[in-house]
This record gives sequence, C-alpha cells and structure tokens, in this order.
Amino acid sequence: MKLEDTIDFLLGKKTFIVSVNVVSRQNLVRLIVDAEHHISLGETTEITKRIRDSKDIQSMLPDGVRIEVSTPGVTSPLEYEYQYKKNIGRKLNISLHGKYDKNILGVLKDVKENGIHMTYKGGKIQFYPFEKICKATVQISF
Repeated sequence: MKLEDTIDFLLGKKTFIVSVNVVSRQNLVRLIVDAEHHISLGETTEITKRIRDSKDIQSMLPDGVRIEVSTPGVTSPLEYEYQYKKNIGRKLNISLHGKYDKNILGVLKDVKENGIHMTYKGGKIQFYPFEKICKATVQISF
C-alpha cells in the first residue's frame, strides 16, 4: 500500500487529502487536509497522532517521520464541490477559461453538482459550470 493510500485510510471518510508532500532527506511528511466541516486545531493534532502512531506508517518509514498537518489557507483556490458548499454566502473571485477569459467577483449563492450560482450588485444571478471555472478563491472582507 502506498503512503498516500495509507494516510487516506487513516483519515476516514469525512476528511480528504488535498496534498501530500514528502521531503525524504528530512523524514518529513507535509499533509494538507480538508473536510465538509471546519477542521479545528484539535482535529489536526489528532490526525497527526493517528498517522504518526500507525504501524503501517512506521513500517513504511522505519527511520521515523515528522508529520505536519494543516488545512488549506484562506487564499487557496477552491477545487472540490464540498469546498464551494462551505463558502455559500461569501464573496468569490472566479476566473473563467474558454473564449471569455475573464475574472468575475460575486457572492456564491448556490452549488449544484455541475456548477455554481453567483449573485451580483443589483441581484443578478448567473450560473457557471465547473468546467468553465479555471480558478475560484474566497475574497476576505475586513
């Protein structure tokens, strides 16, 4: 079993791997995880312990391992449907590709399995299919 598959199994069905980066010469595994719910600091600590204490991980990395677990940063692009759902009601900046290459700023109104609805000043609602979205990021307001 590969390292990423083992980690995925240890995370369970409600937590997802966003990325795994192994720095062999430092015996370091950097893991970014996400879930449909907000992941607390306590949960990242528990995930770290679960991975570190796993016999399977110990056998794959017999010289020991340092594990860093974090969640996607606020500026990280949205990649999965569940990430969009967590951000309904927030401002998004989306980049579209295709013949209309442009950036659009609006409020995420709804998420469907094939795309999103966004609203703009004046109440206009527009649908954007996921395959047309090149990049989507949450815009933080202060």
